[in-house]
Amino acid sequence: MESKILFKEAYDSVSNEMGNIYYRDFTDKEILQFEEYLNRIRVNLEEWSDK
Repeated sequence: MESKILFKEAYDSVSNEMGNIYYRDFTDKEILQFEEYLNRIRVNLEEWSDK
């Protein structure tokens, strides 16, 4: 169980660091807008794959 906790902590740390790199110099509004676009793309792909 402890290894799962350590793995999650490491994953969260890396994920946060990557987010900081990806979104450097983006405003909060730009980040939100970009993530909304990504979500729309995801939905389009899911709908396409269901055909």
